[in-house]
Amino acid sequence: MIRKQKSLLKKAISAALALLMVANLTPSTLLANDYFVEPQDNLEDFSYSPNYYIPLASFEFSAYDVQLADDFLYQTGMPRGLIQLMPESQRHFIFSELSAQAYDISFDTYTLQGFELDFNENLVLAYEFSFDAEDLFIPFANLPSWRLTLTAPSFNLANNHLGERRVQIFTSFIWSEPENIRNDAFAVALGQGWSVEPRGQTNNPLQVRRVAANGSSVVTANVNQHNLNSSIHGYAWQIPNTATFNNQGTTIRWEGHSTLIAVSASNSNRIIRLAYSHVTPALLNGAVSLSIALSPISISISPLSGNPRIETAAGNFSF
Repeated sequence: MIRKQKSLLKKAISAALALLMVANLTPSTLLANDYFVEPQDNLEDFSYSPNYYIPLASFEFSAYDVQLADDFLYQTGMPRGLIQLMPESQRHFIFSELSAQAYDISFDTYTLQGFELDFNENLVLAYEFSFDAEDLFIPFANLPSWRLTLTAPSFNLANNHLGERRVQIFTSFIWSEPENIRNDAFAVALGQGWSVEPRGQTNNPLQVRRVAANGSSVVTANVNQHNLNSSIHGYAWQIPNTATFNNQGTTIRWEGHSTLIAVSASNSNRIIRLAYSHVTPALLNGAVSLSIALSPISISISPLSGNPRIETAAGNFSF
């Protein structure tokens, strides 16, 4: 279990960790049972705008950053083989969010769906994989390169407030090849009986990352995209029609990561639906306005005008 510690203890551990880094010791040498991580500063709260995004500075994950994230996830009960299936940027995103939680955290479920293009250039389900804390077998050592992968790892947050159950779910899309993602949409919707817990922000951001296509941890930009649509059932976003999201050539691919806390008084209908709609490149000279509607375990994405070609990958994920 991972517990938040008092401020003085965290400062003492941080100081000790700095000394150990000088001696080239690994994070697990000091933090064999628990990690003590200062919460990240909250993102600034912006007024709602469906096309508003924030480009952040480029940065590169160090080997130490990746090791810290991996060890943290392992402490939640997530198997190391499963951790290694996730891109480094996804692991670091989950770590940065979970380390700020005030709850005890335990790994719950990891669900993945891989999509390929068929002869008609439609995204179709090629593979589905689900792993929970009681499973023992992982079918592959490295994540196969499907054209588009949707994932939904989840973690239990120990809290008995009013008898409610809380689960933090991390929803991601991962392109394995360079793509032009201008105007694309991503949406998530919880099952009946579950609702989204407010996270203290008017809009829950989708973090879109430009990542080196060879799988390295270099992240060339971060974009926080605010909601196009949100409700108690989930969230949805549309990526802006700007050159930032063009195909960046053979060395760059795209990933998107978001998170939500699902709350329910029962333990039934443990399903979340994910949908990714890809607008084909021929239409990317202009904006494509989409209508996105959410209801329990249901997502509807359609153009507001015209008849653009939209390929949609969607599926239900257990947690």
